[in-house]
Amino acid sequence: MSTLISPDHLAEAKRRLHIEQLETATIRQLVMLINELEQLSGTSFVRMELGVPGLKPAPQALDAERAVLDSIRVTQYPALNGAESLRHTLAEYFQSFMGVTFEADNCIPTAGSMQASLAAFWLISQIHPKRKKILFLDPGFPTQMQQVKSLGIEFERVDVFDAQPRQVAEQIRPYLDTGEFAGLVYSNPSNPVWNCLTDQELKDIATLCDQYQCIALEDLAYFGMDFRVDYSTPNQAPFPPSIRHHTDRCMLLFSGSKLFNYAGQRTGALLVPEAIMNLSSDGLEARFGHALFRHALLFGVIQTTTAGLCQSAQAGFEAAMRAMLNGDWNPLLEARAYEARAAKLKSLMQQNGFEILYGHDNGTPIGDGFYFAFGHPAYPESGLAEALMGYGISATPLTDAGANQKQGLRACVGLMTDQDLERIEGRLAQFSGDHT
Repeated sequence: MSTLISPDHLAEAKRRLHIEQLETATIRQLVMLINELEQLSGTSFVRMELGVPGLKPAPQALDAERAVLDSIRVTQYPALNGAESLRHTLAEYFQSFMGVTFEADNCIPTAGSMQASLAAFWLISQIHPKRKKILFLDPGFPTQMQQVKSLGIEFERVDVFDAQPRQVAEQIRPYLDTGEFAGLVYSNPSNPVWNCLTDQELKDIATLCDQYQCIALEDLAYFGMDFRVDYSTPNQAPFPPSIRHHTDRCMLLFSGSKLFNYAGQRTGALLVPEAIMNLSSDGLEARFGHALFRHALLFGVIQTTTAGLCQSAQAGFEAAMRAMLNGDWNPLLEARAYEARAAKLKSLMQQNGFEILYGHDNGTPIGDGFYFAFGHPAYPESGLAEALMGYGISATPLTDAGANQKQGLRACVGLMTDQDLERIEGRLAQFSGDHT
């Protein structure tokens, strides 16, 4: 069997990067591995391993950044809680596009939603002396699990999207009933499998969070991108489902990377209800030197990590949201390019013997979007990622995502072009012929 990438090249690249098994490599390690293989082989991969947007940001955002770079603001430290105008824009944005309310002063700009999740994990695990653990509603984003590991926070994981029909509340209740969990985290839509929790499921989770004094962390990295419903019109239902509609015991993690195509500028925000901002505890004071949650967040976490989001990125982030609010730019309509790519890629895979994993979303077909999960019957346990690399195709194993279906891979269509879809069609056909 002749492949595009020789086994020798793959073995050499793995050795140089100290990767023993692809199933245990991080996403960024896989990126470095593919870069090495492209250099060694001279072959361009069809790359589906990294969640990178492939569309253009708002021109208003770029203009706003340039204006800051040409001004004196680049010589000034940003405020720890961000520019006042950005905080107000964040509050208006979520009121208009999600129908939820936050005080403007509780909308804190962060260096991507990764800083928002780091801050949230760190803070909520210190509030109560017995509630220290984090519960991951999986399959989820492996880097968040790496964050809690690096902070020394205990965690547990439960795959809530595997069973059909889903019984999310029943699955998580036994964990919360232990009284050990400070919080739980999920993404909606889900990275990596694109399942979406419904409004009723979120209401049930909110009830449990209130009952057990657990804080829900809702990751909105793919805000509004369940394209089965049009969420693109401000101040008009339907709104994306959110746990914020049902409880104050939550925090929202927002990202400018995917929806706004602004990943390189590391823009994001942590949105916190007033009830949590006003919490006070001895645990927070012992860890951060400030008993009040608001002060622990700003002076204990933001100041000691990035000391604020850079001035130009704040301006671009704000301008992107303002363009949406004013009706001058609609990235949710533009992002339907991902929907079309995913539909085409899924069809090609199924024609060539692959299967879509987590393909049903609470009884209905899963939507087409930024990600999906897939497998192949020739690799029922492991090895699919490495096998596909031989054909110049890269995708991320679900192993670290907390998935029950660990044999699967995550495909991201963010950077795929029409030429990629043409190339992968032939490569999938060759793979299929070699694995009949």
